[in-house]
Formats: sequence, C-alpha cells, structure tokens
Amino acid sequence: MQRAAMVPFGLYFSGTMYSEWRSLHLVIQNDQGHTSVLHSYPESVGREVANAVVRPLGQVLGTPSVAGSENLLKTDKEVKWTMEVICYGLTLPLDGETVKYCVDVYTDWIMALVLPKDSIPLPVIKEPNQYVQTILKHLQNLFVPRQEQGSSQIRLCLQVLRAIQKLARESSLMARETWEVLLLFLLQINDILLAPPTVQGGIAENLAEKLIGVLFEVWLLACTRCFPTPPYWKTAKEMVANWRHHPAVVEQWSKVICALTSRLLRFTYGPSF
Repeated sequence: MQRAAMVPFGLYFSGTMYSEWRSLHLVIQNDQGHTSVLHSYPESVGREVANAVVRPLGQVLGTPSVAGSENLLKTDKEVKWTMEVICYGLTLPLDGETVKYCVDVYTDWIMALVLPKDSIPLPVIKEPNQYVQTILKHLQNLFVPRQEQGSSQIRLCLQVLRAIQKLARESSLMARETWEVLLLFLLQINDILLAPPTVQGGIAENLAEKLIGVLFEVWLLACTRCFPTPPYWKTAKEMVANWRHHPAVVEQWSKVICALTSRLLRFTYGPSF
C-alpha cells in the first residue's frame, strides 16, 4: 500500500482533517434506494410475488448445469422488474427460502464486476456498475434486524460481506460512483446494526467484528484505487464515533492503526527500524 494512502487514514477518521466539510449523514438517511414498488401493495401481495419470482432464479443457481444454459432474464426491462421483486424479498421474514434465494442471486450478480459468468443476465454484464450500485442499495434490507434473531440472518449477512470483500479486492472495473455507493452501503449497514441502542445478544454483537473489519478494509482499498472525497471522511468519522461502545469497533480500529503505523515506519526509516 502506498504511503499516501496510509498517512491520512487515522488523521481523517480522528476528525483532525476535513472538519469543515459537510457530512453525508442526511443523504444516507433520506436515500430511498432500498425501497421497492411492491412496498406500495399489501404485504400478502408482495410476499406472494417475491416467493413466486425469486424461487426459479435461486434454484437455477444451485443447478450444476447452469453453465451454458439460457438465462431466464434477457432484457434490461426484465432485469429491472425482477430487481424490484428481489428488493422486496430481502425484507421478508426468514421462515422460508425466499430471502436466501435473493441473497444468492445478488451475490452472484455483483460478481459481474469481477468475472462475468453465464448465470449473470447479459444486461448486468453489459452495465455492471449501474446494476451493482442498485444491488448494494437493495442489500441494505438484509441487515435490518428481524424479530426472529436467528443464525440464518447472520449467515446470509456474512455471505454478503464476503462477496463485498471479493468485489473490492479483485474488481478492476469499479467506477468511482460504484466505490462511493459501496462505502455508503457499508456505513449504512454498520450504522443499522451498531448504532445505539444495542440489543444484548442480538445480531449486532455477532456481526460487529466482521462488519467493522470489512468497512475498514474496503475503505483502505478505496484509498489506493479511488480516494474518498472529504464528505466521506467527515461522515465516516461521525458515524464510527457513534459505534465506540462495541468492543469490536475499538479492537478493529486498534489493529488497523497498528498495522498502518508499522508499514509507515518501514517506509520512513527502512526495514531495519
């Protein structure tokens, strides 16, 4: 990692730089990119449509013969309509397979920015940045705590976080707009789960270490590939400070600063320091 990417990290997050810039907190709060057309209909309608539409897509992903087979979705219109359904499906209770199918489909599609596959619709492959930006906003719905605080939601959230890591580490196609949406997505899901009040023994405690770890890693990757603008640093500083009651946040912050300081010392004084 370049020294220019390492030096500002602790300074910017600590609030000693860019303090005069506006925060994006209200932009995050007011963003309606995670809502679906189906939210306008009765709950029973949305659930029935989501169950019917998402199942064949999810089942095809689990079929070994998917490679080389004809994709169900061929046009931009078909993909966007289906995404409205998947967006709603991600808000459903975890008592069936629908939410899992939604996560499987979306974690497959975002790989269009890494290595396109036959299972990904052609419109997504042609315009991966546009579609991945929408997918990230939809995936926020998965991280909203359900009444049934079970292991299934934790498992699906971890699946998304691993896919995000792979995307940030390996993609050479991500546009600046996609990096920015990705950073805001990570800030949003961390805030959903880590901001007060915290439910004892809830999903936040189980995911805190992975959530904050992925945020810091992706942020550092963004520093080397598409440096965040001042409002992003200001927003991150404000939001991370609001999560300090979680031990995992303090521990991950300490690990990152120690690692970056070690690298910086080697850059400055040589490997024998």
